[in-house]
Amino acid sequence: MTPSQQTIEERQLPSIEVVSQRWSGSYQDTGKAMKHLYRSAARYAAGKAFNLYYDSEYKSDNADIESCLPVKQALSGKVESRTLAGGLFVCLVHQGSYQTLSQSYAKVFSYIEAQGYRPELPYREVFFKGPGMIFKGNPNKYLTEIQIPIAKI
Repeated sequence: MTPSQQTIEERQLPSIEVVSQRWSGSYQDTGKAMKHLYRSAARYAAGKAFNLYYDSEYKSDNADIESCLPVKQALSGKVESRTLAGGLFVCLVHQGSYQTLSQSYAKVFSYIEAQGYRPELPYREVFFKGPGMIFKGNPNKYLTEIQIPIAKI
């Protein structure tokens, strides 16, 4: 799927219950946080894992990230459980390597600006298909949905 084939949608997303781990580091370390969440709450999972990004710009190190796993109910134990607020989002499904995500982000932010919206934090990336725990898979087939919360101005 080339950037020109990608469809941008405005979507009202509901609030959801998640278990999460907030951490600081490199985007490539997401797998470690996800592994911890799945070990603690996999049997309660109610959707695809995703990251929340609290920085408005790309940071190669020390990015402020929260890894989340939607769950059926609030949990107590080794991981934080909370309700993540919904809202109005601009969404786009990116197919391909994580190295090419910046092209999809550029398309989303161009759309947001053209519509007269203001992007809000945190940004979300939902991992529909990515590297597995054991096998990396084909990066050209990874599916990641970018979800940017917006405010109308």
